Amino acid sequence: MSCQRFLVACLVVLVAHEAAAGLWKFGQDHPTLTTLTRVTGDIKPLQGTKNVQLNVPNCYRLTYVAVKVDSRAREDVKYYSPAQTVSIYIPKISLRGALYEIVGRGVPQFPCVAGSKNPVAVPYDY
Repeated sequence: MSCQRFLVACLVVLVAHEAAAGLWKFGQDHPTLTTLTRVTGDIKPLQGTKNVQLNVPNCYRLTYVAVKVDSRAREDVKYYSPAQTVSIYIPKISLRGALYEIVGRGVPQFPCVAGSKNPVAVPYDY
């Protein structure tokens, strides 16, 4: 009987861990911000690190980035503001990949020079 309880407890822990997704937030979200970019994708098993370049429209600057990663592994997420790049690390020992969604929100940049890329407002790396 105690073996059955142990197996049930292990199953509950596995299911709870499977359902959990990590969420990282960089900057401050606000209702007045405009969604500038949304990227979804996957990380293949044994891939390790996935770097995602965020494409922000001209004359806008990012002020908030949210990254949701759904995996079984202990992932780590970094945002590099000058390069507008999100780096997602999944341990290579993980035999399952991961799904991710990145949402970048920001504000118009004034004055705007057509064809120019404006710097990111978040002044530091997380």
